[in-house]
Amino acid sequence: MTQGQSAYTKDKERAIGSALSIGMRIVRSHPKLSQYRYWHIDVCAGSGWNEQVGVPGSPRVFLDIAKSIDLENFEAWFIERDRSAAESLVRSIGPDKRCFVINGDNRDVLKMFSKRIAQFDRPKYAIGSVLIDPNGWLYRGRDGNGFDPLELSDFLSTHRRIDVVMNLNVRTFRMLRKNEALGHRVMDLPAVSDMPALFNKEHWLLSDVGSYGGNSWVRLIGRNMATGDNRAMGHYHMNSEKGTEIVNAIEVRELRGVSAPGSVSAVPERCDGGVQLPMF
Repeated sequence: MTQGQSAYTKDKERAIGSALSIGMRIVRSHPKLSQYRYWHIDVCAGSGWNEQVGVPGSPRVFLDIAKSIDLENFEAWFIERDRSAAESLVRSIGPDKRCFVINGDNRDVLKMFSKRIAQFDRPKYAIGSVLIDPNGWLYRGRDGNGFDPLELSDFLSTHRRIDVVMNLNVRTFRMLRKNEALGHRVMDLPAVSDMPALFNKEHWLLSDVGSYGGNSWVRLIGRNMATGDNRAMGHYHMNSEKGTEIVNAIEVRELRGVSAPGSVSAVPERCDGGVQLPMF
């Protein structure tokens, strides 16, 4: 782990925390919204702690924000394929009936999350966040890694008030699109400019592209509620001059649409409360 990578990981978690906290604070402070449950799902959760850098991972970032703003009425799902990492995450979270650690493939997990939400809220009024940090771009590989953009599109079309926060690898995107341009079809995958229509979100923020350890990254936040651009954390409106410049820098080739990737596995049929660790 280089010093640059270490700094990037710390900055990334801080920026993800900032992105999540906006919606969480709105719910907590609003007299009508605060009575409703806040729904959060992290589809590439990790172990809860980055040992190489010594910083909390995204599940701990979410829980720390909830504690700091006194947001008690929430339910959080953390999805992690690696058994050892999932077990570490359970230990990191401790006993909490609002949290579910699911050790398994994230295929179809948003469908199960949607069913859970419908037990308590009308989907179009449900408030919360989807966090996707796949160590690649937004696509599902043949090995099951990553996440299917069409599953995300279906979920966000139904849950209009749930935000999406993504941290994506620009180098991966460019590499795959270059292979397509050379006639080697790897897969279709959404470009940044595809995302507002694909994910049914009107308001988008994105970060400048940061390069660390041979990779380059961009963070995106999609909402249907207008907010400030939060330049202090390096986030700009996508349709601003700076945002347009960032999108153009990422999309270096002619772009195509999205078709359905991948396959495999399932998630639990039901969750009754408490930290759980189903093994598939």
